[in-house]
Amino acid sequence: MQTLRNLWGALDWLRSARDLTIESKTYQWEATPPATFFLDVEASDVRLKRHAPLRVIAKVELQAGFGWQMAAEQDAAGIYLIARRKPLIGAVGRGRFDITLPPSLHVTLKLRACRLQLIDLNTTLDFPPQP
Repeated sequence: MQTLRNLWGALDWLRSARDLTIESKTYQWEATPPATFFLDVEASDVRLKRHAPLRVIAKVELQAGFGWQMAAEQDAAGIYLIARRKPLIGAVGRGRFDITLPPSLHVTLKLRACRLQLIDLNTTLDFPPQP
């Protein structure tokens, strides 16, 4: 029984430490059509909205930022933002991605265990069957 109490105490400590260590970063890219914005994230809240400027703005908040691996790149074909949790230590963190992009961009999302919110988008969504 004492072991169970110790385990719960350790989990409570991890949750508290996670909440204290929120890492925030804002990315901005100029977006020239035709281009694609590719987002590959897990265990996150993703919010997409459109705006007129030809610029992508990504505001990223990662709980327990030390438990994440991030990559953000741009090339001639588009903009890529990838965030994955590290094994074990990343399991306690959740991410938040607020993405603002121009309507002329193609958007590709690869989401795992995410919540998606679409704001002022005019689009068609097609979800393939999950295996």
